[in-house]
Amino acid sequence: MTNKKKFRKPSQRKGKNVKDRVTEVNTTSIEYPVFGFKYINKELHPDKIDPENQKALLNQLCKLSELTWNQIISAPRHGLGTEDVRQEDLNFSLPAHIANDVRIIALRYSGKLAMVGYRSNGNVFHILGVDMDFNRSCYKHD
Repeated sequence: MTNKKKFRKPSQRKGKNVKDRVTEVNTTSIEYPVFGFKYINKELHPDKIDPENQKALLNQLCKLSELTWNQIISAPRHGLGTEDVRQEDLNFSLPAHIANDVRIIALRYSGKLAMVGYRSNGNVFHILGVDMDFNRSCYKHD
């Protein structure tokens, strides 16, 4: 004879003081970035920068790939962090599909040199341009 215990199914009724507990997680902040070059400006392409900065760009992309978006956003803007760039401060035209309210972000890759782009689908960072040098940059610096 087996000793089976019967468990009562929880009541579906809720009292006036009982609330559903919902825990929301901002999944866009805990995801790791994926980098895309589909919309990059041909004049600001990585093949236009010197080999030393190409290497720095690749190394920075590898470092950023190991961090979550939350870690990147929390980092200092001149380190691994981000900086918002107003669309009107860009030194190049945006692709036609980018609306006026899309947030443009700069990510540093070598000193003050940056790659500029935007996020979509939570974790994809579409790179629109890469600084050649600080004088011929993607955007007007403060």
